[in-house]
Amino acid sequence: MISKSKKSEWTEASAFQLEKKSNPSWMWVVLALLGFGLYANTLCHGYVLDDLSQITNNHVIQEGIEGIPTIFKTHYRYGYWGNQGTLYRPFALSLFAIQWELWPNNPYPPHVINVLLYVLCGLLLFKLLLVWSGRGGPWLAFISSVLFLVHPIHTEVVANIKSADELLGMVFLLGALLSLWKTVEKGSIAGLLSGLLLYFFSLMTKESAITYLAVIPLALWFFSKRSVHKIALWSSLFLIPAALYLLLRASVLDVSLNEIATSRLDNILSPLEGTMWGGTALWLCGLYLWKLVWPATLSHDYSFNQLVPTDMSDPLVYVSLFLFLSLGFFALIKFKERNWLSFSVLIFLISFSLVSNLVITIGTHFAERLMFLPSIGFAMTIGGLVWRFGSGSWKLDSAVFYPKKAVLSVIILGVLVLAGSAKTIDRNKDWSEEYTLYLADVENAPNSTRTHFRLGLAILREKLPEAKTPQQKAKLIDEAKRSLTRSIEISPTYADALGELGLAFFREEDWESAEKFLNESLKYAPDNYTNLNNLGSVYFSMGHPDQALPYFEKAVELQPRYIDAIGNLASAHGQLQHFDDAIIWFHKAVKLRPNEGSYYYFLAITYQNKGDAANAKKYITIAQRSNSQYQLPK
Repeated sequence: MISKSKKSEWTEASAFQLEKKSNPSWMWVVLALLGFGLYANTLCHGYVLDDLSQITNNHVIQEGIEGIPTIFKTHYRYGYWGNQGTLYRPFALSLFAIQWELWPNNPYPPHVINVLLYVLCGLLLFKLLLVWSGRGGPWLAFISSVLFLVHPIHTEVVANIKSADELLGMVFLLGALLSLWKTVEKGSIAGLLSGLLLYFFSLMTKESAITYLAVIPLALWFFSKRSVHKIALWSSLFLIPAALYLLLRASVLDVSLNEIATSRLDNILSPLEGTMWGGTALWLCGLYLWKLVWPATLSHDYSFNQLVPTDMSDPLVYVSLFLFLSLGFFALIKFKERNWLSFSVLIFLISFSLVSNLVITIGTHFAERLMFLPSIGFAMTIGGLVWRFGSGSWKLDSAVFYPKKAVLSVIILGVLVLAGSAKTIDRNKDWSEEYTLYLADVENAPNSTRTHFRLGLAILREKLPEAKTPQQKAKLIDEAKRSLTRSIEISPTYADALGELGLAFFREEDWESAEKFLNESLKYAPDNYTNLNNLGSVYFSMGHPDQALPYFEKAVELQPRYIDAIGNLASAHGQLQHFDDAIIWFHKAVKLRPNEGSYYYFLAITYQNKGDAANAKKYITIAQRSNSQYQLPK
């Protein structure tokens, strides 16, 4: 039985009586240097993985600042993916558009920004935990923030430019909580308004901030010592920015399409039902917890068939269920005591709920980046345990953490920090380019069809153009074919892999094999515009522009800004002596790529073939600005 005098053992001291001497300035310096130092080796990395779809191949982002109005009116993947989307993150995309405006096709500044945002996340978390832990907690706040910064599961978030949505969203979210505490402490209306605004910004950057509608009242109850009435009032005000975000989202997205079917490649839960669904979902929850505890092996992808569905007969399902029930039970029994660990566990469970697939089915069954926000609760939990062992008490108001005396606790902390730092720095190296990432993750996730597919793709796109001899070229194509073949062995209906294998044969001028695999890919994904274009290219290369034409037309119909298909369509019309049509499509190509000299060159040739010497001269002159070797045939 716990006495009343011990019930508020973590929060007897006011969170707002924090003395300057309990907030050493060196802690801030250490956190900033630690966060930057851990990810300094990512600064010279290139564009990798989702950076391509969200930045380098995204026509809206490449409009720079002019594209921002479109960003606010369209779904998250609009600039790359023509289909209906279910995500709305305009602030994140606006950041990418501004970066492209300032530094087009230069990944260095965005990588610097990602690292600085990560450092800012660590510092804001430290400041917030200082407030929550009161007088007794500078070491508790510091230890928890250090553990957050060194966790290797964050590597995907910081090393992948696209994941600035996670970083910026957390910055806004932590800023909102700190602003709220100014209101709690001083009754500041300005603090409340800025908190509401920052929370809205966080939602507009990454929708996972919606879970903090539940965290905010809990934090107020645990650490503010205000009345239930005031807690309810302040918390309810945060429904306003949440409602505004949801209204904006609904006005942009076709909400009736939010039930778009997710393929099993993306989420193995999507085709499952009953005990198979329940067992697999619970097992995946346990796997997330295991990755937080033991992030020894990391991968950018865990798609089919790296993680295999299970059912309720699997013992690991019950281990996972037991762990989560135990965490929930502990949080509840310690709730009235306002125990730090109770809150830490709750903040983890609440922020994890949205990505667990237990509440709603999301677009993936497992992804390391989804643990970025929940890892705050995890770091607070481990930090709380380390602090407890070092202080000998749960009382923040009277217990003191003495590093010199807490030898065992400091040793444990040191091991965790060194191991996490070493793993983080080592894992960062894999993210330097697409090829190195996929080569590493073929080993880390050997049964994933996507890791093998992406490795084959990276060989064809990155390494093949660097080949200097026919022998090197042949060797690289063989490597790509092996990776793509392995991908197809894992998932025989994977249209992307079938199509890229066809493209590999195309590079060898094996038209028959290329045609075979591209046709096979279109059997499973008839609207794959890339494979439609590639099959058209096969027929065009075989000397059959009439057969190629409908494939190019279909590709452009599906993706009107697909520059490769537009150029090929124009060329096919030119070969068929449909000069007027060829001119129309070449003009569309130069409009999309005004700095690409080859399209002006072909446009000049088409005008020449049509007998229009004036325009032929005009466009060959433009083409020669980019390459003086362009000459009209005589």
